[in-house]
Amino acid sequence: MPTFDEVFLSSLNEIKKSHENALLGGSIKSMEEYKQLCGFIRGVNTAVLEYKKISSSVDDDSLL
Repeated sequence: MPTFDEVFLSSLNEIKKSHENALLGGSIKSMEEYKQLCGFIRGVNTAVLEYKKISSSVDDDSLL
């Protein structure tokens, strides 16, 4: 059975991939939309890194 971490990070990865595919697929209609998607992807990357950093510093005993 997958852990919460695996499911959560996988979900974020799928969201990021769908936005990356929008960029690569050429469906962007404006520079504003391009910047928005890039910012979103950057935000997801930051969230993943922060989550990994925090979860690695938490002891298993402190989990609910």
